[in-house]
Amino acid sequence: MISTGRVRVVVAGRASMVRLRVDGQPYPVAGETTLVDLSPGRHRVDVESSDGTTTYGEATSEVDVHPGQQVDLHYAQPRWLWGRGHLGPAPTTRSWAPDWRHIAIGCGGAVALICCCGSAGVLWERLAG
Repeated sequence: MISTGRVRVVVAGRASMVRLRVDGQPYPVAGETTLVDLSPGRHRVDVESSDGTTTYGEATSEVDVHPGQQVDLHYAQPRWLWGRGHLGPAPTTRSWAPDWRHIAIGCGGAVALICCCGSAGVLWERLAG
């Protein structure tokens, strides 16, 4: 009797830059297709891209795994750091569309840095003069 099912994750993009987690447990991604044997039931699949210093292209899907069956998921890695990844049952094209969360964080950090530098300059002038 077969007591496990399988999730197959197919990566469109550079698989060497992809991280895969199922129910919080990391799995190695070695090549375009990764197979993960799982117990029957509902599982959360998280996929993201990484350039070694930051992550981007996060995507999540909940899948129902049945004994002896395979669930296929396709991850489309974004084409740039500010992009959004896509994870679903059908292949999709890699997107140039921005992920506004990453853009907001990047712009907010730049504004905070400019404000800190400006404040330090004003303080320096007041203390020196």
